[in-house]
Amino acid sequence: MTMHEALLQKLRLHRLDLVVNLSYNIDTVVDYLCREYVIARDEKDSIISHDRQEDRVTCLLDILETKDDDAFYVFRDTLVKTGPPHLPILLDGKAEVSSDQLTQTTDSN
Repeated sequence: MTMHEALLQKLRLHRLDLVVNLSYNIDTVVDYLCREYVIARDEKDSIISHDRQEDRVTCLLDILETKDDDAFYVFRDTLVKTGPPHLPILLDGKAEVSSDQLTQTTDSN
């Protein structure tokens, strides 16, 4: 079973934001997803074999695109637990702002 097209589009639409903002804690996210059986041990090994954190995020996103809807929702719930807080909001489709726009809004207050 493959991921619904609308969920794939959310991952693709916010890919750059995910790569930039998950790079600091990608190993934690990968551990959660492995523990929840979203990714297999060999997929985890493939992800963590990359030296650059951004490459690890990219690899994870490529793998997630091959999974089902449940994988998307577990990933989203993992982001709620691990931060940053705007990422699950983006994946919910409730905000069309990037982290840069959030920072600009916060800085202007």
